Amino acid sequence: MLGHNQKITLLASLLLAACNHAPVQAPASGHLQQSDVVASSAAAAIPPPVQSSVALPRPKPAPKVETYSVVVQNLPAQDLLFALARDAKLNVDVHPGINGTVTLNAINQTLQQLLTRISKQVDMRWELDGPNLIVTPDTPYLRTYTVDYVNMTRDTSVSTSVNSQVSSGTTTGSGSGSGSGSSGNSSTTKIDNTSKNRFWETLEKNLNDILGEEDKYLWEVSCKASAEGKKSSSGQASGSASLKSEPSRTDVQANVGADSNDSVASSKQNACGHLKEAKLVIVNPETGMVAARASSRQHEKIIEFLDSVMNSARRQVMIEATIVQVDLNEGYQQGIDWSRLRSDGSGFSLSLPTLSSGQSSITPFTLSRTDNSSPLNLTQTVNLLSNFGTIKVLSSPKLSVLNNQTAVLKVVNNIIYFTIVSNVAAGNSGAAQTATTATPQTVSVGLVMSVTPQVASDRSIILNVRPSISAISGFVTDPSPGLAVPNQVPQIQTSEIESIMRLNDGDIAVLGGLMQERGDYETGKVPGAGDIPFWGEIFTKRNNATTKSELVVFLRPVVVENPSMIGDYRTLKKYLPGRNFNAPPVHSKQFEPPFGIDPQEASH
Repeated sequence: MLGHNQKITLLASLLLAACNHAPVQAPASGHLQQSDVVASSAAAAIPPPVQSSVALPRPKPAPKVETYSVVVQNLPAQDLLFALARDAKLNVDVHPGINGTVTLNAINQTLQQLLTRISKQVDMRWELDGPNLIVTPDTPYLRTYTVDYVNMTRDTSVSTSVNSQVSSGTTTGSGSGSGSGSSGNSSTTKIDNTSKNRFWETLEKNLNDILGEEDKYLWEVSCKASAEGKKSSSGQASGSASLKSEPSRTDVQANVGADSNDSVASSKQNACGHLKEAKLVIVNPETGMVAARASSRQHEKIIEFLDSVMNSARRQVMIEATIVQVDLNEGYQQGIDWSRLRSDGSGFSLSLPTLSSGQSSITPFTLSRTDNSSPLNLTQTVNLLSNFGTIKVLSSPKLSVLNNQTAVLKVVNNIIYFTIVSNVAAGNSGAAQTATTATPQTVSVGLVMSVTPQVASDRSIILNVRPSISAISGFVTDPSPGLAVPNQVPQIQTSEIESIMRLNDGDIAVLGGLMQERGDYETGKVPGAGDIPFWGEIFTKRNNATTKSELVVFLRPVVVENPSMIGDYRTLKKYLPGRNFNAPPVHSKQFEPPFGIDPQEASH
């Protein structure tokens, strides 16, 4: 064992060794040093700005496309294909299943144009693979398409009903029979609107219908061509003009409509010599993929159909709505005089509603400018009503809606009231016991607006619009006699319009004429003295006023082509939150251009 002095010496040696610095290793020469980066960046000078752009090279003329002139009549397709490949100096592979003759008159057309025209006469599909031309029969093959649309099924149902019944009665017999009857006048008006949007189901059905119709057409043409070919060959061989073994079209259709699939297949096999393979459509809504197994001609029909469907389904419209209540002045108690806007030199023109024969929608009452130098917006339109009374804007929503989709805007307060039911039953001791049940009920009060647009290719818009405004006009007492405490139930007043109209892009439709009369009754009296009979009227003050108002709805649809903040939504960019979102607002009156108009263009 080590002694005490040896332990101290060993510990001191270890401490001295730990304090010694490790030798510095030179870094590899290939590593990038921080000092080198800083030195090189500091030493590099800022290049001067480019005064002129670099001249682009002169465009080279494209090589001339080889064209051919072909005039043939009843020439076998294989012979024509070999001749074209020889003149075009291409290798050609022709499937032995290519049959039929071609009659063609083409002048100065490319090889691709000629092959496309030939494929419309002969059942074939061609492909250019470098110097090789491959021609095969137009048999069905699988191709996948991308359809970007939301995977959703929507059912919208809107019902508007008005029931008016003066009196009714119910009669109950004391015996085994009972009856009910009604007397008085009753009137019921009900409108039910139902919209079912099943995009993917309808798309799959339509594609199957397209393939079925095309397949039926090819079957009839194939049968007809086969019958004519057999008839001509039989006539050349035996000199006879009739063909007994060939069934007529009626026989073929009868065989196609047979109950047994085997008999149908055998009849087609005997009639035309071959059976086409079945077509198939696969739809995957979750990923937006559609696969179809069809011929090249049918794929062309599918592409054309999908392009038309997606072009229509992706159309979008921005709907600006302003709901205004006008408290009419004394001189306009009959309502707003819209004809004054035509004769007061305000620069507006009016178009009255019209319904032409053969149209399913009404051209509404619209406003437009006679002077096209300045655009028309809803703010200017609302200011026109200030001549008729006090304006109060109830709501000014903006909705972006896809084509044939329903959008609903709801800004309401849910008013709660209770339905109280009292049941009296005999208790155990003979005393009556009352069981009271209170059920909470809610009623929405405010603005509810539903809009369903249809945007045509010419930018005309058909709107189904239903604005509904409700308010509490008072409270009534529940007349149930079993209530110990009076139960107040709200009384709702509703103003509603439901219409279908046709507008052009940017026009403003006007829905008005909803008038109501409101009475304000204020009574003030001196406490005590005002309650004295007869003499209390001296100490009582009454202020009774009646106000008549009209509800006007303005609608302005604008077709949206570029839904972005640098596109059609650029006028709404100022409403987005920024850095000073929580700062107090600064009230300033600025000109607000209409939706879709550039602020710089509108200011000129």
